[in-house]
Amino acid sequence: MPRPISETSFPSGARANSTTHASTKERAPMPSVTADLTGANLRNSPAQLAGILCNDPQFQKFAAIRSGLPNQQFNASAAAEYLRTVCSIITRRDLDLRGEAFNKFNALSTDFDAWRGRIAAPREGYRNG
Repeated sequence: MPRPISETSFPSGARANSTTHASTKERAPMPSVTADLTGANLRNSPAQLAGILCNDPQFQKFAAIRSGLPNQQFNASAAAEYLRTVCSIITRRDLDLRGEAFNKFNALSTDFDAWRGRIAAPREGYRNG
C-alpha cells in the first residue's frame, strides 16, 4: 500500500494533503493533447476539447488556410479566434451549452479530421469555410 505524503509545500504555494499518494500506480493517465474529438475522450467538455484543438499545430495550419492565408500558420490565440468566429461564440465555454455553436464545433472538427486525413470525407450538412 502506498505511503501517503504528509502536508508538504510546493513552490507554487499549493499543498499536498493526506489523500495524495507517493505511488504513481494509482494515478490516472494524463489525457493526450491530440485527444480524439469525436467523443472517445468523454472526460473533457467541448470547451476543453476546443482548447486542445486550438493548441494543435495542425489545426493552426488548417485555420490559417481556411482564413485565406495558405502560406501562414496561426498561433494558438489566432486559432482560438478562428474557432470562435466559425462557431459564432464569444468564449469557448459557450460550447458547453450544447446548442447551435456546439453543432458548428462538431462540424468544424469533422472538417478538420477530413483535412488531415483521419476520416475519408466530412459529413453532410453544415460546412465551414
